[in-house]
Amino acid sequence: MTIAAVLMAIGGSLVVAAGRAGERGMLSPNAWVGIRTPATTASNEAWYAAHEAAGRWISIGGWIIAIGGIILLLWRPDDADAARIALLAAGLGGAAALYGGFLGHQAAIAVTDSDEV
Repeated sequence: MTIAAVLMAIGGSLVVAAGRAGERGMLSPNAWVGIRTPATTASNEAWYAAHEAAGRWISIGGWIIAIGGIILLLWRPDDADAARIALLAAGLGGAAALYGGFLGHQAAIAVTDSDEV
């Protein structure tokens, strides 16, 4: 379980960094990191609007996952409790990041729709 805990802590930290970069307008369109929907990739303006809107929730999701990993590393629970903690952290963190993605997609749609008018 130690490897999984380390991966959760590192992975969650990377998600936090990506969310913060997006929120600050520092995540340029790329092939590796970001929200990719037809609306967010329609223009650079839509990309930046989406990531600015989504960044906070994506960061929150990353923090939840990273903290779950740290708890597993420090507490070292038995296997059943460790699985519960990992699933809870991954589920809640994933849900927060997914909500951020939804908000970002909606922001990109708003930008795309305003460009068409």
